[in-house]
Amino acid sequence: MKKGKINTPKRIAHFLVQGCYETGGFKHFKEHLNYKTPKNYMKVFRGKFKNKQHASEYLRNPRKLGNYVYSGRDGNTAPKDGYKYSGKGFFHLTFKNNYKRYKKN
Repeated sequence: MKKGKINTPKRIAHFLVQGCYETGGFKHFKEHLNYKTPKNYMKVFRGKFKNKQHASEYLRNPRKLGNYVYSGRDGNTAPKDGYKYSGKGFFHLTFKNNYKRYKKN
């Protein structure tokens, strides 16, 4: 927090609220990618699905979904990078390039 200059009550509050939001109240430190309806997929991953039928092909298959929606973006180049580098941690860090940047710091 010191390095990021999160050093005032307002900044600390914003930091904690964002972490709380990302983790569903500090309960989920890994993106679940297991939505129950095609409508939810279309809402969360706008523009990635042509229609509900297309989205339904990914229901209850987090690996397949992660590899599809996060493929070919921000360093995710290998076939399984999408799921491997899906959101994890306090702020649900996503994408291979972001993992590399985080590791350097």
